[in-house]
Amino acid sequence: MDIKETLTTKLVAQDNNAPQRSETGDIQGRGHAKRDIDFTQGQAALVATGKFFKHGLKLMDPSNTAASKHEATEHQANLCRILLEMVAPQKHPQQPVKIPLSLLDIWWPGHIATLIPAIEELGFHRYWATEHYSRHQSASPTLIATLAAGCSQTLRVGTAGILLRYASPLRVAADFAVLELFFPGRVDLGFAGAEIDARYHQQYAADLSSADGKAYHARVRRLVALIRDENTDEAGAVRPGPRSNGTPQLWLCGTGPRSAQLAGELGLRYAYHHHLAQLREVRSTPAEAAAAYRDAFVPHADLGEPYLAIAAYGVCAADRAAAEREWPSGTECEARPSFVGNGPECAEQLAGLVTAYGADELFIDCFTKSIETRITALRAIAAEWSRL
Repeated sequence: MDIKETLTTKLVAQDNNAPQRSETGDIQGRGHAKRDIDFTQGQAALVATGKFFKHGLKLMDPSNTAASKHEATEHQANLCRILLEMVAPQKHPQQPVKIPLSLLDIWWPGHIATLIPAIEELGFHRYWATEHYSRHQSASPTLIATLAAGCSQTLRVGTAGILLRYASPLRVAADFAVLELFFPGRVDLGFAGAEIDARYHQQYAADLSSADGKAYHARVRRLVALIRDENTDEAGAVRPGPRSNGTPQLWLCGTGPRSAQLAGELGLRYAYHHHLAQLREVRSTPAEAAAAYRDAFVPHADLGEPYLAIAAYGVCAADRAAAEREWPSGTECEARPSFVGNGPECAEQLAGLVTAYGADELFIDCFTKSIETRITALRAIAAEWSRL
């Protein structure tokens, strides 16, 4: 279709207020998207000098009636508008960086059946259960992850993380082999080296030996070898069954340069807890924390490039004042919230964190007084996050 035919097609469609079908079968006309036409400046000038007068001056002939002159004026206006559309540079909005948004859950697990379908509908990428020892939290993240998997269809589920100082790598590998069998391609195995409260530590010590320092690092390496089915251990680490077609994603979770370096050396995904790092006064900038991981990274068959997630806790409410009132007191909350305010404010603050770390994924949780307000807060952030 040449330029003249294009102009005529557009004008007829507008004058008749009726859709027109183009050569490609696209519907054109009022209320429908126009086809994108690439015109050079020379072609646009040709239209402006030649085609404009051929269509417009014919109607502007002095012998025409006043009605015809009025029609000609409208015709000219339409031509001018169409020409401007053709000459104007096409706008290509910048595509947002698709940073997945996930949930790191530290709260009472009794709301799992309500929470999981809600965040799946909101588009969250992962749900991770944590290991905490208190009257209201769960110290069984693998069980919680299993329940979450059963309450969802596509959501990735996992742990952040199993405290490997107090767990057998063989037992963990066996549990996750079962999870991967029933929920293939959706399971994340995250582990960490944090220590638990002294009272619980003593109870563990009465039956099992905890791993400190080099012993913990040895457990990490043994668990990784078991999941990857790498028989490199002197003890002959052999991956337990049941066997399936896949393996869980491996994640090391931490708050400092030592865990970051270990994750990099083993070619693991690394989850850095920004909020807890503040709480523990880890003296490193976001750039330094990210660099410790990326500089140490050694590619592996199941992960060719570093993959860094960060975790942040905060409060989202109708306004900043209401959000500030929601922030509770307690061990996990001694540090200031990583984000606070309404949905747009929280999303903007979180985007700043992602940029500071150069993170590939973001985990959040909102501190509120009820499951209803928690889901509302997550919904507000998810809505704004999708627009960034």
